[in-house]
Amino acid sequence: MNALLTETCKILVASAAAAAATTDLDGAVIDVGQDGGYDGIVVVAFTGDVTATSVLELQLQGSALANGSSPSTEATTGTFTAGATDADSKLLLLDVARPANRYVFSRLKRGTANAVVNGVFYVLYKGHKGVVTQAADVIKSALAVVK
Repeated sequence: MNALLTETCKILVASAAAAAATTDLDGAVIDVGQDGGYDGIVVVAFTGDVTATSVLELQLQGSALANGSSPSTEATTGTFTAGATDADSKLLLLDVARPANRYVFSRLKRGTANAVVNGVFYVLYKGHKGVVTQAADVIKSALAVVK
């Protein structure tokens, strides 16, 4: 039987909702070496109301230091310029295999015009340890196999 997604991936909150702004939104610094290590991370940014001409870019920043200081950009989605409604309540996804640094965090760059953010999440995958225990960010979960 194949494992379920929540048995093999760890899901974490990177950043809570953020009001309309044009400032960068940095997520929490996490250790991709936790739980024996993970080979990949997906960063998911969920937008809210995004003003036309807003420029969005999702990045993964990496650092050799646990506090995330002196980071470098490991990967980016590139920029997306919003139209009237085409970025409202949508997702930006950034999938990074084998980040170069042990400590990483998301950076959602918001420029030119306001963008509301409903939240940013991390999905750690390809863990080295086997079955994953979810973080305290997950307040309730269930596994179900339906025949």
